[in-house]
Amino acid sequence: MFRAPARLLAALLAAGLLQQAQAAGARVQSRVSLPTPAAGSVAAPASVLTLSDPASLSPLFLPTAPLLVSAPGIIAAPGIIAAPAGLPLLPALIPRTQAPELGSRSALVSRVQDNVDRQVSAMGEVLKGHHGGLLDSVSRNAHALLDDIQGRIDAGDIDPSLSSDNRPVKVGIYPVTADPFHWGHLLIGLQAIGTLGLDKVVFVLAGDDPRKPTLTKTDLRHPMGQAVLAAFAPFFEYSPIAIGTDLDGETNMFRLLALNLGRKVHAFYLVGADHYKLTDKNGDPDTLPKIEANMVRPDLGFDPLRHAISVAFIERDERGPSVPTGLDVRFLPALPFDASSTKARAGHFGLMPYDAYRWVLDRGLGLYGIPKN
Repeated sequence: MFRAPARLLAALLAAGLLQQAQAAGARVQSRVSLPTPAAGSVAAPASVLTLSDPASLSPLFLPTAPLLVSAPGIIAAPGIIAAPAGLPLLPALIPRTQAPELGSRSALVSRVQDNVDRQVSAMGEVLKGHHGGLLDSVSRNAHALLDDIQGRIDAGDIDPSLSSDNRPVKVGIYPVTADPFHWGHLLIGLQAIGTLGLDKVVFVLAGDDPRKPTLTKTDLRHPMGQAVLAAFAPFFEYSPIAIGTDLDGETNMFRLLALNLGRKVHAFYLVGADHYKLTDKNGDPDTLPKIEANMVRPDLGFDPLRHAISVAFIERDERGPSVPTGLDVRFLPALPFDASSTKARAGHFGLMPYDAYRWVLDRGLGLYGIPKN
């Protein structure tokens, strides 16, 4: 039973929203259930919490708010993410009380730029200058992309603090394995904000996959990913919604939308242009037909009155022929250098943000060929 203060209850009744909220909560409760992980692991809850306990929902954006009640924040995943035993977990968001004031918005970009410069400098020290100009390219491109973002902020096109209730949220949904994060992921996120006019990019880190036995487990990969994304707050956010599932990114995007029925959201699904085709290598539907099918699935709860979907393909190799679709499709330019987690794992440490490298080094994990202290 949804309990609310008398004043809020009266407002909801007057707007005719209470019954809608209860029904939506029940629909979300009935359609999503995640297994309970082992103790000490990064955890998703056993089931999605409904409006009967809104305070227990874990927000991704600012601030924490009950589902379907007018609020600037967006709920990104049910439950609370627990740190692996003995390891600290960085916060996934900046509480509203710590968010910069709107009058000092340029401080947001300055702080991120300082973090980029810090990491480039620190990794340069690790590599003793032997990076073939890669770090110079990272710094140069990050500066240019952050300038674009500052221009968007100055023009009032984007609001990374989500301070207004009166406009739809424009958010990028970027599913990544992040084993480990590399600079390509981060520059693509910045480029998407500046090019597409997004308020934020949400990185949905993949859960464990039994088909990939060498994949670093979530109890390490997710806290490491949070350490990386924290340096880009509030433009980047972390979502744990994939933990405990083997669902693809095209499905997890709708699971995020289903938790946010109280605000209009324009979601931009970010994916490589190698998925710009009707079927994948196995003959199964690829990104565009998957999303179109998910939009009409009653169990995923897409609401065309509140939700809009666009797909932004990240150029890599030359893309194939035009794909027929009713979706809004955009294209983002290719990166100026070749970046992949495979190369980072093979010892190309210049591709790794220093915060990921240091996270592994400090814990003596020996991942990715990073030496144990």
